[in-house]
Amino acid sequence: MQNLKLNVTPHAIRHSHCSVLLSEGVSINYVSKRPGPASIAITQQVYAHLLEDKHTIDLLNTL
Repeated sequence: MQNLKLNVTPHAIRHSHCSVLLSEGVSINYVSKRPGPASIAITQQVYAHLLEDKHTIDLLNTL
């Protein structure tokens, strides 16, 4: 069996966290404040496309 090396960064964890919150129906207003003082428009731009891909959300929920 091969060893899988993952490079988990704070940036990756932040994105995963916000993506999971959005997938669970948490308010975009709340999620936009989690990674820092981002605007709602930026949060939608960065994360909303993930909500359209159910497979991605299911994968994130298994983490």
